[in-house]
Parts: sequence; structure tokens; C-alpha cells
Amino acid sequence: STDVDDVAALCIANQLERLGEIRIKAVMHNTGLATGVGAVSAINHWYGHDHIPIGAYKGSFAADQPGRYVPWLVRAYPSPIKNSSQVPDAVALYRSVLAAAPNHSIVLVSIGFMSNIAGLLTSQPDSTSPQGGVELVRAKLAAIAWMGGRYPNANSSGPEWNFGGGCRHTVPCPETPGWTSTAVQAMQEAGVKMVFTGWEMGSQIQSGGSLYECANASSPCRAAFEQYFAKREPWPGRESWDPANTLYAARGLGEWWVPHAVGHNSVNGSSGVNWWEGEGRERQQFLVLQEGRQRLSGRPLAFCCAWFRSRVVAHTGEIPGGDS
Repeated sequence: STDVDDVAALCIANQLERLGEIRIKAVMHNTGLATGVGAVSAINHWYGHDHIPIGAYKGSFAADQPGRYVPWLVRAYPSPIKNSSQVPDAVALYRSVLAAAPNHSIVLVSIGFMSNIAGLLTSQPDSTSPQGGVELVRAKLAAIAWMGGRYPNANSSGPEWNFGGGCRHTVPCPETPGWTSTAVQAMQEAGVKMVFTGWEMGSQIQSGGSLYECANASSPCRAAFEQYFAKREPWPGRESWDPANTLYAARGLGEWWVPHAVGHNSVNGSSGVNWWEGEGRERQQFLVLQEGRQRLSGRPLAFCCAWFRSRVVAHTGEIPGGDS
């Protein structure tokens, strides 16, 4: 909820749902910020996707970090959900969605902290499913597209934010390294295909600047960028860690990425520092941008613009939060 590339990823996923390329089974919010799910709901509602279930992490982790755009989206845009008291616990929703899914049919897209995923993987059999978390994931996931870490290693630069951050930048964060290590090890135990997109890859792709031209104030996607950049116009693009991961999960390697498919990811459970090791093929990869990577800058959100422009026609003159 603190970085606007989270919004870009959710807008891309909603657009892909609208195009019929994917079906979003649920969206989970992974910090204790109560209004975070309200921002998710505002974006889903604007796209007409109130049917998508939303789950929330119910602990206190990062509960005091609303970021620059969450309060505005929750206040200014209509949505059926405003806070986490209105939605189920994310682990319970994960278990319900996976239990109902056909085997090996779900691609899990992770663009944040591992609070909920670690909780899922350590969950016990219950009335939803007789399978524990590892067994349920082994049966139901086709793959996980995972934004987190630095590749081939983070030893010299410290942990990447999703793997070891989450607290204030100047304060050590005790929870996230343990969650990350637990999740990576348990996914490996489950034999799930893991594809990692790292900090160094997403930092080379800029997106979101096009929203200044192609979306008006009725779009919560535009509003989030506007608030994030403190209404500086035109705003620049933002590094695209989460959008790139989401686009890969939906459309595959395409002309943009090549996989490094030898070895596996390891994570220090105390620091969140990760490193790549080993020489075998172990159903784990990290993505590398192909030559000419500049071609991808602007692309993650560009295909949304035709939809945004159609919404501009429908909403000209309306205040933020207009609905079609």
C-alpha cells in the first residue's frame, strides 16, 4: 500500500480480466493497514469487478503505513468495502479458493510481503480442506510468479524490500525475513514452479507516466499516481517491479524476458538477503530482460489506455469516483 506500482499491477490485472485473458480468483492485502482493502475495492469497483473476493492480513504488521494514495482512494471513490473488518482473513480465503479450484489450475501472483503466503503454507487441515497448506498448494498451484529478491544475489546491497523490508526504511523489520524464508522453503517442498522477478529487473522499466495523458480524474489508477507524485504534472513513470511481474504471470515470457533456469533461490531467515545457488534444474527461475529492454518502458500500462480513454468519454466533467 505504500508504493504506487502496487496500484499499477492491480489495474493491469483488472484490465486483463476485462479482456478475458485471466480470471482473478481473489486479491489478498498483506499488511495490517485496515483501509488497504478499501483501496483494492475502489479499483475493482471502478472496473465493475465487485465479484472478486478480497482477503486481508489481520495482524498489526505495518498497520501505520497508509502511503500517499490509500486514504484518497478510500475517501474519494465509491466501493462496497472500506476496511478489513468487512472481509475474511486472507489465509482462510486462500484455502477456500484453492480448495474449490481444479488441480494445478492457479497461478499465484505475489507482489508484496509473504505474511499471507507463509500463513497459507503453514496452515493446518480444517473444514475447508483436509489438506495442510503445503499439500493444498502442491495440488492446486500451477506456478507462482514472485516479485521479490535481487538476482543473482543481494549479499552486497542488503535485502530487497518485499523479502526483508516493510517497516520504516531506517528501522529493522523482524517479521518479513522469516515469512520469506518460510514461504520459499515450503514452496520448494511443495514442488511448485517458482519464477522470480527481481529488483534489478523492475527498476529498469518505467510505467505510469502515460496515465497523465490517457486517463482523467475518474480513474483511481490515475488518481493513485497523482497522489503518489504529490500532484506534480506531468508525473514521471515509476519503476515497474509489480506490474512487470503481473504482466509476466498473465502473458508469459513474450519478447521481453528470458529465464535463468539453473539453480534455486535461498533466503536468510534473519535478514531477508537472498542468493541464487546450485547447478541443477529445480523448477525455479529468475527473469532477465532481453536486449533492447527500453522497448518495455511504458508498456505495462499502455494497453490499458484504450479502456481509460473510453472511460474518459463516459466521465467527462465528473468528480473522482464517477461510475459507469
